[in-house]
Amino acid sequence: MPRRPTPGDLFRYQLKGDIARLGLCVRTGLLCGNLIYLYKTPYEADTNTAPPMSDLLTPPMFVGDYQWTCHYFQRVGHASLRTADVLRRHCFRDRIFYGDPCVDEFRRKLPRKFEPCGQFSLWTLSGVAHCIYRGLSRNGLLTPAVRAANADDAELVQLYKGRPPKQRNVPHAVHAHFVAPTGPRAANFDWSRVVDDFEDQLEKLVRKHRVGDGDGHELALDGSSATLFFYGKDADKLAKVLLPAIRAERPPKGSYLLKIYGDPGALEKRISL
Repeated sequence: MPRRPTPGDLFRYQLKGDIARLGLCVRTGLLCGNLIYLYKTPYEADTNTAPPMSDLLTPPMFVGDYQWTCHYFQRVGHASLRTADVLRRHCFRDRIFYGDPCVDEFRRKLPRKFEPCGQFSLWTLSGVAHCIYRGLSRNGLLTPAVRAANADDAELVQLYKGRPPKQRNVPHAVHAHFVAPTGPRAANFDWSRVVDDFEDQLEKLVRKHRVGDGDGHELALDGSSATLFFYGKDADKLAKVLLPAIRAERPPKGSYLLKIYGDPGALEKRISL
């Protein structure tokens, strides 16, 4: 299994149907995970030099270690970070904690918005893929092949230096999807309770039982729903640990747990909550 990222690590990533491109791990161990840059620079050979800031494809974003450990990001070199390689100021919208003002990577409030401005959130695989897709579109790099390959849903490609692992090593996943409550429960409802406190509680639970780990969350822009992501070797064991804790919170009607038994396209089972 590849080692966890360190600041200065250069990696390649690839959206389905696109060429491989370069990325950079800027900081690790932050409140929201690892801070990364994704560039439009094509990957041609292993390198120890970060691309210029003018080549940024998306705003800076936060990701977990999962993208590296499961080969969606592949390390191709290590750069000694120079002042010119890092933005003078990082800026993120913080909808959950502060109601949308701008903060830096340490969640300190900023006096105003600075570009490029990202989202203060731990991005999942699908979130990263959609952000890349939008970045390619904005930069005029969205080819017909990319459009066709991602017609249904944007996907990242798993990358390997040697032979890919056997199918039995492909991680399973469990998605906990929550809808916003209606009626009296809606008055004092706060999504930060779900995507911060409860998410941390569930991640600690699955780690304690050694059945997997968390992989961030996605919050609908209109606040109508949120999804927490988990992965492990066995979706059934993950769900068995998660279900009692989630049901104890009495999630609103329409919420559900989705068990995914491997890569996209694999068997899925849905459990109403």
